[in-house]
Amino acid sequence: MWDRLRKVWLPRFCFAITLAVAVGLAALVFVAPWLVPEESPPFVLELFAEDVTVRRTALASACCLVVTACVFFRPAIAPTKKSPKGPPPGSMAGA
Repeated sequence: MWDRLRKVWLPRFCFAITLAVAVGLAALVFVAPWLVPEESPPFVLELFAEDVTVRRTALASACCLVVTACVFFRPAIAPTKKSPKGPPPGSMAGA
């Protein structure tokens, strides 16, 4: 039971969490300009709404998080069946 938890569910959970953080970061970049109030906005929200460098860095970080999720936490894929091949010929001369 613990082996299945460690090998199957933990990578899936980490994959989902990493993708959720990436989507949240990208959503913050796109939604921040509409969330800023007129009077005394929070500093972080104002940065995401108005600073181009922060927005580009956040989008690049979101892309990097997606790549990280796919490389390190990719879901296990069922093994494919190998094509039926016979053993290599035994009459081959070796060096």
